[in-house]
Amino acid sequence: DLLLSALNAILLGTVFGLISLSVILQPILERCYVHGIMWGADRNLVDIVLKNLSSHRERGRKTSLMFTSSLAFLIFAGTMFSLQADSIIGNIKSALGSDLRVESSRGGLDEAPLAQYLDWQKSRPSKQRIVQDYTWVSWPLWNVDPPVYTTRLGNSVNFPQSWAAEVTAIQPNYLDVAYGEYFVPRESDGCEGRSRGGTQCVSELEKPYDDALKRKTDFHINPLSFTSFDVCDYDTDPYCDNVHKKADSALQFEALVPASLGPALGAEIGTEIVSVIQAQNSRNNPSSRRYLYLQMIPKVLVSKFPGFFFSSYSASLEVGTVNVLIGESTWQALLDLCVRKVRLNATRIGLPTTPPKRYLHVRYVDGTDKDGRLEIINGIKSFVGEDVRITDTLHYVELTAGTLDLLMAFFYVVASIASLLCFFMIFTTFEANVRDNLWEFGVLRALGLTAQQLIRVFFYEAMAMILASITLGTAIGVTIAAVLTLQQNLFTEMPFRLVFPGGLFAIVISMSLGVAGL
Repeated sequence: DLLLSALNAILLGTVFGLISLSVILQPILERCYVHGIMWGADRNLVDIVLKNLSSHRERGRKTSLMFTSSLAFLIFAGTMFSLQADSIIGNIKSALGSDLRVESSRGGLDEAPLAQYLDWQKSRPSKQRIVQDYTWVSWPLWNVDPPVYTTRLGNSVNFPQSWAAEVTAIQPNYLDVAYGEYFVPRESDGCEGRSRGGTQCVSELEKPYDDALKRKTDFHINPLSFTSFDVCDYDTDPYCDNVHKKADSALQFEALVPASLGPALGAEIGTEIVSVIQAQNSRNNPSSRRYLYLQMIPKVLVSKFPGFFFSSYSASLEVGTVNVLIGESTWQALLDLCVRKVRLNATRIGLPTTPPKRYLHVRYVDGTDKDGRLEIINGIKSFVGEDVRITDTLHYVELTAGTLDLLMAFFYVVASIASLLCFFMIFTTFEANVRDNLWEFGVLRALGLTAQQLIRVFFYEAMAMILASITLGTAIGVTIAAVLTLQQNLFTEMPFRLVFPGGLFAIVISMSLGVAGL
């Protein structure tokens, strides 16, 4: 609450300061516009126009201040309404990950028939094609129990603590299928710069099985900081360490990890994080549990990732498990390592030879309508059971967009009323200026000015004041809108996107210039 109050106070102070600054800048901009729009024979009338602006300063200041404030309000209010709508839809897309998500509540999805059906959809003629691509996401490593009981992350001294982790495998084309615009890296080894949308970061996670776990020497760790007793068989196991022995031939692997591990563990690109896997050969036999200590190398510190919860704030580590993304070959190599650790017969108990799939993500061809989406959903339903949930992300986006359109319609009504009142004020001001200068008109006519020249004098005066107000109002509105957008993105960590209400802005500007021309 204190932080939000401070941010709101800063915002209000910014608004007040910008409005006050506009009062000072208004005469300067008016003079610049007078010299900018008066050319040819009308250049002889510049001094008269500037004199009129100066003599009408008190009334003009009130009008320009009102118009500047109204325009700024319309811009940042329209931006905030659009931002809220964009944020809600963005959070839906970021949470679900793709156009269509198929989720298994228990066990792995049946890959073969689903892949065959989707491959057939991809191979259809372009005019009939609905599916552009699809990708799989595995269950977390701990879901295969036995042999995996828990997975945790820490540093070599386990300070300040270790955190439970969900080590999940994704495929190289994940970001091509998912909403890749919601991939927000905080720091990386440069992979996101080598490929659009960071696809290279994901594809480089997939390695040949024999190269998935690299061997590295001199791996120092105190396992008693992770466990309450020494479970390492260090005479026969080169992957385990204790307080008295340094492990040789330690194993390491690359992963995408949350940026929140940076402040929490001191995680950096290329700096090892300790991955602790607790393996067991029976669910009901705690004494069979053994620990594996591996080095995990962060490839990317991620602030946001479609389909998963990632954050750059260390407080997020306290509300759930840490998501760690690796390649499928690495996932399988870790599982096989656990099997060997606790001496299980993988074939006898039916352990998977490839990562069991929890999610299936599907990307539609651009422009796919509701009937096309229903065709794919019904086709997938014929291959899955009742324990599988199918989520049509675009359906939820359409429902949300319909509700948000009503809110935007309400805003446009309010904006129209405010604009009409503002235009009435502008028209009244200009009319009063003309009445106050009736005697001056006679003097100028006596000096030789024609009626058309007098009309152009007041036209230039009105245009200079309106153009200066438009410039200041637009600058203030865009500045406040950018500040509000950054303030909201500070918490949502969504990609920065300033939605400018171009249609409303064009209408207001056209009407204001029209009033000035009258």
